[in-house]
Amino acid sequence: MAPLSNPRIDAKAARGMVPAMTSILRALFLLCLTACTQFPSVDAAAAPDLAGPALLPTRDLAVDPLDPLAEDPLAASSAALRARAAALRSR
Repeated sequence: MAPLSNPRIDAKAARGMVPAMTSILRALFLLCLTACTQFPSVDAAAAPDLAGPALLPTRDLAVDPLDPLAEDPLAASSAALRARAAALRSR
């Protein structure tokens, strides 16, 4: 089986590029991390008339969890399939 290496790339030169590539990846990671964050206080200072979304306090979410479904959404379909199966069995 042939080795998984490129003969045109010198191993010593490739090892020398690792620190540079690592620092570039770190900088890119930090840039992506900060680009995904939101700063509502900065946005409010830049555009005071901009309406923000209505956010729920997390304490309300912790105290009042979502109610489980009262009815199975597939109950009607399963009942129809059971009735059809019973009719086919009776034939």
